[in-house]
Amino acid sequence: MRCLFSVPIHPRRKTLQSVGDLIVWSRFWTGSADVSAGVINWKTNAVVWQYGPSVWGQFLIMDPSHVLIFNDRGVFVYEFDPDAPRAIPAPPATDEDYVLHLALPRLKENSEVVSSRSYEQGPRYLTSDRPFFRENPDLDVLALYIEIFTQRNYGREHFVLVVPFKTIRARLEALAHVQPEERQISRSVPWDQWGSDGARLLKLGASPHGISVMGSRVAIPFRDYASLNTMDIYIVDVRPKSEQESFVGCDRDVSSALGAPHGVIDASDTIQGLESFAEPVTTTLPYRMTYLKARSDGESKFAETQGLTHDGMVIACSPLGSTT
Repeated sequence: MRCLFSVPIHPRRKTLQSVGDLIVWSRFWTGSADVSAGVINWKTNAVVWQYGPSVWGQFLIMDPSHVLIFNDRGVFVYEFDPDAPRAIPAPPATDEDYVLHLALPRLKENSEVVSSRSYEQGPRYLTSDRPFFRENPDLDVLALYIEIFTQRNYGREHFVLVVPFKTIRARLEALAHVQPEERQISRSVPWDQWGSDGARLLKLGASPHGISVMGSRVAIPFRDYASLNTMDIYIVDVRPKSEQESFVGCDRDVSSALGAPHGVIDASDTIQGLESFAEPVTTTLPYRMTYLKARSDGESKFAETQGLTHDGMVIACSPLGSTT
């Protein structure tokens, strides 16, 4: 066993993720915007990528040589050398070092993103790995939660943007064939050039109670405050257009037939009445959606959180308190 680093102070939030030979780590401190994060090759103890002072957002390893960062400006992809020598640590990344930027839809003048978070399946497998079970990597998706405040009505709109990793990889592959002098311009892609055919936007009627992802499926739960031992969970399956034949014979949305509360998720191609965006937003990736109401055993348990598996779902519960 090898100790890669030690942390003498206690961060507000910290993450540690192992992906093949790479260790992803991050630390966020209470009362500060400071972020310490990076990627280490645990076999060589080399720092192969690290945050710079002007880079911020949630990040994850997309593949053995790319880091993906999500913030209120969109999705950024940074490249690194996983075999970089230990003697020469990777310099801190800057906000101009990205190789790809997929922009979010343009906001209205008096709207702003006040919260954002990315959700993915978890530790990603590399090509050389041989797990007991592997989802089809061509169908894996990233779920991006966005909360937008609008000054016009002093309200908030909640969205989940589902982006297949295939969309991002296709853009990286296209850039690889662009001349270096043109790549600097082509690397930043406006929403209208990638979003309509490469993502699916969902409008949520409330803030979700955690989100989980497995393969192409995204589970979006909502707390039922009338009954704390239940959750309303919507499962949305979004796939690239090349896989739309796999949805043949399936209804897009069977939620209402299963008794789902009305209007909690709008998955329309063009969602009407949005206050956040400067222009109408249309997304056309194939999807299907279903619904379930998760209940714990007995009224004394609190439905805490959930997680998708390859063929089902795990619900975690906590006791509401001692009963007499």
